[in-house]
Amino acid sequence: MQFMNNRAFRAAGVVLGFVLTTSLAMAGEAVFRLPVETHFGNVTLNPGEYRIITPSATSSIGVVYLYGNGEFRATLPLTIGGHPEAGRSYLEAVNIGGEYYVTKYNAGSSGQILTFALPKAILEEARLHRQSKPLTVEGE
Repeated sequence: MQFMNNRAFRAAGVVLGFVLTTSLAMAGEAVFRLPVETHFGNVTLNPGEYRIITPSATSSIGVVYLYGNGEFRATLPLTIGGHPEAGRSYLEAVNIGGEYYVTKYNAGSSGQILTFALPKAILEEARLHRQSKPLTVEGE
C-alpha cells in the first residue's frame, strides 16, 4: 500500500511541476530595485533587487513569484486585467504610516495590470493618510 501511495504522490508532483513550469515559461518577467521595505500582497520585501514573474494571460494560476535577496516568495493579486502601458513595467506603492504597500503592478511584459489589496488591519488608516502621489518603481 505504501508503494502505491509513494507512486501516486510522485506522479502528482510531476504533474504539478509540469503545470508550474509551463505557467512560468509563458509568464511575464521584470526586474525591480526596491529602495525601501515594501509590502507586496501578503509578503514583505526588504530593499534590494527582485525579479517578478507574473502569470501569463492564459494561465488559470494567478500567483506572482518574487525572487530576490536569496529568497523565493509568492503572493496573490487581488485582480488581474486592465489595459497596461505596453512595454513598460512598474510598481506603484502607497505610503501608509511610514510603510510602503504595492497597490498596482503594470506588467507590460505580460500585457496585464495586477492590483493588490491592502491588509485589513490598515484599511482605515489608508483612507485617512494615503499620500497624494504613490511611489513608482520602474522595472528593467
